[in-house]
Amino acid sequence: MVCRSPYGEIATPPQRAIRLAGPCATLTLGAALTFALLSPAHAHHDGSDAFAINVGLSGSWYTPEWGGQGFLLDVITSDQQLFVTWFSYRAVDATPTNSLVGDEQRWYVAQGPYSGHSAALPLYRTSGGRFNTPMPVDLQQIGTLTIHFDNCTDGSAEVQFDGDPQLQQFEITRLTPDINCTRLSPGSR
Repeated sequence: MVCRSPYGEIATPPQRAIRLAGPCATLTLGAALTFALLSPAHAHHDGSDAFAINVGLSGSWYTPEWGGQGFLLDVITSDQQLFVTWFSYRAVDATPTNSLVGDEQRWYVAQGPYSGHSAALPLYRTSGGRFNTPMPVDLQQIGTLTIHFDNCTDGSAEVQFDGDPQLQQFEITRLTPDINCTRLSPGSR
């Protein structure tokens, strides 16, 4: 086992307060012992060190191929809830509910529980609001948004619009810097 102390040194449990840095492989050659941390791809083989949603994922996310569109995420760990605002556009051949490309702005919101590295959330379209007025905003549930996180900077989203048999899938990438996510998630190292 390889352990990392908060002081950045390799340590054994009796010497300092430490935490497991990751699984390791050992190889004995004569009297010499070598070790190496396995890559994160190998760290999830038993599920014990898998990536999990944490408050450090909060921030701006986007799909690089889609200019001017993206997500703002807010992870609420006290209730294990994920709140998402999605800024997008109406599709050129859009039905009344779907939207991924086009020139008419669409704002969507979603909120619900998360578990592990993903969340399946009811998706709502907002409409009817007016700038700087108390006019209420209309929320209409239009489908389901499922977000999966691979690590602190990469993930994917799936959108199933009600009444549309085609599942929309795309990659998402963190736009804002990762300040806390890596530190909070053992599966992201």
